[in-house]
Amino acid sequence: MNKQLRGRSGTFLMEFIIAICFFTVACAICLQVFVKSHLISNESKAYDFAVSETTSLAEELRLGKKIASPLYYNDLLEPCEKGQHTYEILVEEGTSEDLPTYRLSVYHDDQKEPLYELEVAHYQKARGGLKR
Repeated sequence: MNKQLRGRSGTFLMEFIIAICFFTVACAICLQVFVKSHLISNESKAYDFAVSETTSLAEELRLGKKIASPLYYNDLLEPCEKGQHTYEILVEEGTSEDLPTYRLSVYHDDQKEPLYELEVAHYQKARGGLKR
C-alpha cells in the first residue's frame, strides 16, 4: 500500500510542476502584451500631440500670426524652456511660386528624423480689390 501512495505523490508532484511552468509562461506572455500596449499607447499620444499641435500652428500661420521657432514642450505636453523639453517644433519659412510656405516639424528627444512633419502654403488675397 505504501508503494501505491509514493507513485501517486510523484505523479501529483510532476503535474504540479508542469502547471506552475505553464502559468509562468502564460504570465510572461501576458506581461509582454501589457508592456507592448503601453509603448504603443505612448507612441500614439506623442503622434496625436504632434498632429494636433502642428495643425493648430498651421491655422495660426494662415491667419498671419508670426511664430517664434523653435517651440519646446515637456513630457506633460506643456510649453517649457529649452533644457527641460521632450518635444521640439521647428517652423521653417520659405516661398514657392510667390506663395509663403511653411514646414512644421516635430522632433522627439533630439531625434534626427521628425516624428511628424506638415508643409503648408498660404495664398494671400490681394488687398484693395480691383483698380479701374
